[in-house]
Amino acid sequence: MAWVNIGNFLERFKDLKPPKQFVRDEVAEAVRRILNISIESEEIELRGGILYIKTKNSALKNQIFMRKHQIMEELS
Repeated sequence: MAWVNIGNFLERFKDLKPPKQFVRDEVAEAVRRILNISIESEEIELRGGILYIKTKNSALKNQIFMRKHQIMEELS
């Protein structure tokens, strides 16, 4: 009987999502680890489940695009 109540309680947290700032910090850290390039978390935006990295450096954009699968694996 107690397990049923615990299961119902934990069901509330099933769809809990991390705060946006946490996600931005983790993406910045993953990019730093993989590309050895530092980007600020303020350059990263999360809208509708899609990450946008705002930078005017076209070489950095290209490197991120070419290694996006590796960055995504690092995040998961």
